[in-house]
Amino acid sequence: MNSFYPSRKLGQNFTVDQSVIAKTCRLIKSLNPTALIEVGPGKGALTKALLKLQLPYHGIELDKRLAEYLLVNEILTEEQLTIGDALKQNLDQYFPDTIPLLCGNIPYSISSPLIANFLASKLQQFVLVCQWEFGQRLVAPVNSPNYSAFGVFCQYHLQIKSVFKIDKVAFKPKPQVDSVLMLLKKKPQVAYEAHFGRFLKQCFHQRRKLLVNNLKQLLPPTLLTNVLQQQDLAATVRAQELTPTQLFRLYLSLKPHLSDGKD
Repeated sequence: MNSFYPSRKLGQNFTVDQSVIAKTCRLIKSLNPTALIEVGPGKGALTKALLKLQLPYHGIELDKRLAEYLLVNEILTEEQLTIGDALKQNLDQYFPDTIPLLCGNIPYSISSPLIANFLASKLQQFVLVCQWEFGQRLVAPVNSPNYSAFGVFCQYHLQIKSVFKIDKVAFKPKPQVDSVLMLLKKKPQVAYEAHFGRFLKQCFHQRRKLLVNNLKQLLPPTLLTNVLQQQDLAATVRAQELTPTQLFRLYLSLKPHLSDGKD
């Protein structure tokens, strides 16, 4: 494994700063998890620290080279490791009798779909390292440049905290941008609505357009105008001017009129 070259295609940047690993583990420990699922254990830097918490553990690694490294060096056992794509895994299968915490240093290319997979599962907490810009989009306020469809989707379902910024020198190979440790917790009493996400994509399709114009391919403009009026919203409103709660209420009002009750 001395000749191992990280895959740019897979977005591999391994955490080498022990202080970042230690702070990540302290945060995870403070959340009192009953079990852990790590996405992308890589060469095991964070994994070794997680195992010291003495909790049931399972890792999901896409790169067969790294999976072999973890097994050959006895960092993980075969029972503790799935070789495959985390985006295609049922996250609920690994610990059916408890609700584990999800964690990992996540490549930018899979950050959004992995969060979507987390939302669709029974898991409640997700500690992830992601690109700084992506983290900023998750917490962007209303009417800001980074306020987006996916950010609204996450803010409606999740309590989101940006824990600490991580300098790019904490990784090897060094990425071009800084990262951030994020904590995502599902909001109690908020049911997962997958179709809300697709509705939001249409709402934010062209940011400069009025909401009515973005949605007119789905619904008659007169209906949209009437529903907006019922919710005390101007016909000239744009998606980025509405809070996640306002957008969800609008979605619920329009849902019966969408095809098959969906967007």
